[in-house]
Amino acid sequence: MVPENLVNADDVYNPDKLYEALETSVSGIAEFITPAIFAGHIHSMGWIRPPWANQIRDGTHSFLVGKQRSSGNLRVSCREPYFADEGFCVKDNDLEDAKRFSLKVAQLQYFSMTKFRPPSPWILDICLDYFTVNNPFLKEYEMKAGKLSCDLLRQVFGLGLKWRQCEEQRISNGPGYAEFDQDTLYQRKEKEVFESLISRIFEKVLEDNSASELSSLVDQLSFRYRNRSSMKPTLLAFVDDLKTKTPDIIKLANTAGEMADLPENLTDQESIDKMIMNLESFLYTCDIPKVVTIARSSSDEFDYTPINQVEEILQLVLKMLKRLWGSIDVEYDPT
Repeated sequence: MVPENLVNADDVYNPDKLYEALETSVSGIAEFITPAIFAGHIHSMGWIRPPWANQIRDGTHSFLVGKQRSSGNLRVSCREPYFADEGFCVKDNDLEDAKRFSLKVAQLQYFSMTKFRPPSPWILDICLDYFTVNNPFLKEYEMKAGKLSCDLLRQVFGLGLKWRQCEEQRISNGPGYAEFDQDTLYQRKEKEVFESLISRIFEKVLEDNSASELSSLVDQLSFRYRNRSSMKPTLLAFVDDLKTKTPDIIKLANTAGEMADLPENLTDQESIDKMIMNLESFLYTCDIPKVVTIARSSSDEFDYTPINQVEEILQLVLKMLKRLWGSIDVEYDPT
C-alpha cells in the first residue's frame, strides 16, 4: 500500500521524513515497498500468498510507481482494487519520475510448478502471518463483547453486502480504471451509502434515540444486502445487541466492522509444518538471498500472527533457513 502520511513523493529521498511517515501510518513499516520502488531500489517482486489472502489477483502485474503531476503525491498506475479503491491509482501519463515495477502474485505451488526463480541479487521477506493469521480487531471485539455479538457483527459487515460481493467479483474478473469502470463506481456508491447508514446507527445507539428512528435506519440499511429479507432480522438483532453494550464497546464494534474484511485463518500446527516444508523445498531451488527479513506481524496492540503461535513459528522458520544455507547471523529489532 502507498503510505498515506507521505505528503510529497520527494520525501522518499529524505530518510527522516520517510521514516516518520512510515512509523506514524496505520500499516506502519509494511508500507515501505512503494517508496523503495520509487527510489529505484526494487524493480520486481513475487508475492507468495497464502490461500486465504486474495487482495490482489494472481498473475503478473506491470505498472508504474511515481509522483502524481497534480498533487505531488506518491501514486501507482496499478488498477487492482487493492490500490484503486483507496484512491491511489492514476493513469500512466499522470505520473512523473515514474519507475516500472513488475509484481507476480500466486500461491506457492504455482511458483514451484512454473520453476519461477527470483533474479539475483534478491531479498527474501517472510511475514509470519503467512502461516496463520488473526483479525486482531474482530478478536478484540469477541473477547470484550462475546462470541454471539461478534458473529452478528461479522454478518452485518460480511459478504452479504452488495458492495463486498462486487469487490470479490472485480478482484476475480480484473479491474478497470477507477474513474471509468462501472463496477468500481457502483461499488463505491454502495459502500458510501452503507457506511453512512451504519455510522448513523452507531450514533443513534450511543445517543439512546427512539426505536422508530433506528427501525427506519435498519430498513434503509437492509437494501444494501443481496438478500434483504434474511438480513433484516439479523440487523434488528445487531442493533438490539448494541443497545446492551457500553459506549466503549459500541465504538470498538464500529472499528472492528470496518476491518472485518482483513484475512483471517487460524492454522493448526500440522498444517504449519507442511507449509514450512513446502516453502523450504521451493527456496532450495533458489539462489541464496542477500538478506532475509522476518516480520513477526505480532505485537501487544495488533497480533496478526497469534501470540500463542508466533514464537514457535519464528523458531521453525529460523531452523529452516539454517538447513538451507548453514550458519546465519540473526539480528533482532525490538521495535
